[in-house]
Amino acid sequence: MRARPVLFAAGALLALAPACAPHEPRGGTVRPRQVFTLAIGDTARLQGTGLAVTLRDVRDDSRCPVDADCGWPGDATIVVAAADGHTAPAEHEFHTNPLPARSAPPDPDGDRRAARLDGHMLRFKGLAPSRRSGDRVDRGDYRARFALHPA
Repeated sequence: MRARPVLFAAGALLALAPACAPHEPRGGTVRPRQVFTLAIGDTARLQGTGLAVTLRDVRDDSRCPVDADCGWPGDATIVVAAADGHTAPAEHEFHTNPLPARSAPPDPDGDRRAARLDGHMLRFKGLAPSRRSGDRVDRGDYRARFALHPA
């Protein structure tokens, strides 16, 4: 049976592929509207401004494993610190699930995937890697994707 070695090799290559898309920066200086990826501790700075965004943490990862059938997609909380160069960094939380859990308090802004920062909008685009049943994602493996847009 030749299909198994080929499938195994293809799966191994996918597992080793980076979490960010080709030509997508990981931290550093980014342009407006450019999608970028941050690992925990990485910082992206918006070109021509003092605005800096640092990925601080990923908390409460209850996302539905990709190899399971779930009644709810789950959620993870992505914590970033944003500073404009003039004030102390402020923490912002983003969620993988745009809809709050029924028990969660209502969000006053209504958008759990975006935050207004110093005349810009920081939009959360996604979190990798996906969860698998029975496995825990190591903190150092998380990669969060964002884009900064003029508000």
